[in-house]
Amino acid sequence: MKRVIYLFVAFVLILMTSCNLFIKPDLEQKPAKLSVLLQKAEVTLARTLQSYAVAITTALWTQQVQGVSGDPLSRYNYIYYPKDANNLWSDLYVGVMKNCDSIIKLADEREAYYYKGVAKILYALALGNTTDLFGDVPYSQAFKAKYPSYDPQEQIYQGIFKMLDEGIQILEAGDPGKEELKGDVIYDWDVQKWIKAGYTLKARYLMHLVKVKNIDYNEVLSCLNQGLQSLDDDMKLVFYQHNVQPPIYEYLHKHKGLGNNVKFQNFLVRNSDPRITALGYDGFWARQDVYFPYVQYTEAEFLKSEVYWRLGDSIESKEELKKGVQASMHKYFIQDQAWYDKYCNYVDSLNYDTLLYEIAVQKYIDELYHPEVFADWRRLDYPHLEAVRGDNVARRFPYCQLEMDHNENAPDQVSVFTPVWWDVQDTVKTY
Repeated sequence: MKRVIYLFVAFVLILMTSCNLFIKPDLEQKPAKLSVLLQKAEVTLARTLQSYAVAITTALWTQQVQGVSGDPLSRYNYIYYPKDANNLWSDLYVGVMKNCDSIIKLADEREAYYYKGVAKILYALALGNTTDLFGDVPYSQAFKAKYPSYDPQEQIYQGIFKMLDEGIQILEAGDPGKEELKGDVIYDWDVQKWIKAGYTLKARYLMHLVKVKNIDYNEVLSCLNQGLQSLDDDMKLVFYQHNVQPPIYEYLHKHKGLGNNVKFQNFLVRNSDPRITALGYDGFWARQDVYFPYVQYTEAEFLKSEVYWRLGDSIESKEELKKGVQASMHKYFIQDQAWYDKYCNYVDSLNYDTLLYEIAVQKYIDELYHPEVFADWRRLDYPHLEAVRGDNVARRFPYCQLEMDHNENAPDQVSVFTPVWWDVQDTVKTY
């Protein structure tokens, strides 16, 4: 009987501890290996962002795929309960950001400069995804207070840019430090590629703010010119190389309830796009050897096309759009020169007012199952989506139930239809 009581008490203590995600780890008890912390952070972020909770949910809400039965049908209809976000919140904070925070602190003690630079870029990426999904979230007090306050998203973005700038600066200094370089399962310590990824991510997050800030588009262009330059530069995790099953492969082969979305498929059908063979709901991304692209060259090209458009240079905008589509074809192993030549002629025929629509559509097509599509749809207001249920389309995730129950600083629960700070609601634009 005593044994049962002891076990019950132990379980309760574990449960109580698990309710607080921000308890600072005691790094002094067991010296942490920076390589282990880094690998955990990189793998967890890839698995989290390609999970049902993020990749499939955002693909459902942006109508790239359709829910036809079970939970996918409910999620397609914007049903996302706070309890559904518990694991996602924990993975982002405990699995990724807390590990990055620990690396940064330990790297200073151990003079492990490259670890610190990479951890800052990875932390910025995880924080960017978190705030874009949830809005105001813990940042300045995260891992410093037991019950941290929630920072306004505008301030969080300032932190994202600061971390990216610092991470890039550390890596550009060229001093790896004294720690053996291991554990990087993304670039295997190709520092030049980390720098390129950092610049491209900065361009991404600058462009997220087009509705609320006066963006220096020449600065964005400078970042992109120093960023990813080919598919070989893609920041990605190839799961099978590290004995990890791709989460999207696991889900699609164990569950039913997803199907092709007519709206998404029509964008491919209208131009007889040969990528349609790869971009069914269970196509390219359902393969066992699939990877997760944190940030990729195709995104960089479409961003560059958009930047030139905003600078009023439609000629360069069209050229970058063509490069983006060509890179997308290569990414999906599609070879059809005749179609590509025809598509280039189509792009040349577009006027300035319709060009941005085409940029948005091509990015929407290329980045199937990537959470960045959800951000792009909200900031560009295109493609135009009709609500599946009711009058509104989901624009954010609800706060997790654990935070609502245990952190008195958590904001009041928000609706999935409540825009985040940078998602200013306008009438539909006619570009």
